[in-house]
Amino acid sequence: MLDRALGETGAKAVILLAPFGIQQNWTEELAICRRRGVALVIDNAAGLGGPRSSQGFGEEVFEIFSMHATKPFAVGEGGAIFAHRSHDAALRSALNFALDSHTNPAGPAWGFNGKMSEFHAAIAIVQLTRIRSAVVRRQSFAAIYRDRLVAYPELVFPNDVECAPWQFFPVLLPSAEAAERLIKAAAAAGVELRRYYRQSLSLWPNTQCFETCPVAEDLGDRMCVLPVRSVASDDEVGQIVTLILGALNQSLTTAGG
Repeated sequence: MLDRALGETGAKAVILLAPFGIQQNWTEELAICRRRGVALVIDNAAGLGGPRSSQGFGEEVFEIFSMHATKPFAVGEGGAIFAHRSHDAALRSALNFALDSHTNPAGPAWGFNGKMSEFHAAIAIVQLTRIRSAVVRRQSFAAIYRDRLVAYPELVFPNDVECAPWQFFPVLLPSAEAAERLIKAAAAAGVELRRYYRQSLSLWPNTQCFETCPVAEDLGDRMCVLPVRSVASDDEVGQIVTLILGALNQSLTTAGG
């Protein structure tokens, strides 16, 4: 569908999403974008600290990461752009209001204040010394979810815990009603769970879709994310998992699940 959409719309750029920072194989999409001569932006907001290609993806590919306080590489605000060195000057200019655009007819002709403060940069430098151990702890947390959730054949969840740094651990419930019951049961037990990618972008007002998106809409309705922590003790991890499993049991055994 991507190739047909580019051919029919004439779009000059594509944005792909790496949900929950989970490593993806973009081989097919990269080939299509290169053949069509369009730029590719990979939204990997939650993936900083996780596995990625050390060589990058090529000259016209931009991979974007978030450093928001909720992300594994938590700085507070800001982000990182992985791109080919040939785009360095243009990206830096765009992040600085494009103030020097008058000296370069090639642009960029637009910009905004995307600079990181010195305070946040200092936090990021410290985080660099901690991120590997933090990711290992998060992956160990995710492994506990994976091992405990295999007892629920009606659930769908990731099996490879090394494919992401795990901001959250996503679980697909059998129905939207079961997902809503899980949220409420966990809240009653004192655990905040969240719904992600809901509603689907295809259902937003004034959004034009190339085709209908029933899969994305269904996933958005049934998806919940479980908390993952990098500083929780073993006892705290055990308590969190026990409470969530209790809420899960309640949500799946309720009539209508």
